[in-house]
Amino acid sequence: MIQRIYIDTSVVGGIYGDEFDIFTKMFFDKAFRGEIKLIISELLENELINAPERVKRFLQNTSSQPVGICEGNKRSHRVGRNVY
Repeated sequence: MIQRIYIDTSVVGGIYGDEFDIFTKMFFDKAFRGEIKLIISELLENELINAPERVKRFLQNTSSQPVGICEGNKRSHRVGRNVY
């Protein structure tokens, strides 16, 4: 069974950061090889609207890979409001 891993905005942006770029590239290479399945949320999609173009393009390039979308619901939105 392929491991499914939820990623947030910082993971996607980490591909171009100096501190974590090597590890982030290794992580996404696993996804490109089909060793893991990425799960993203509606929130991540919304946060990427204002992201740099290269970050958006990178995530779009993963669209050929199996990517699941975790949709929010009333409870998750309520939890999010309470956390932040």
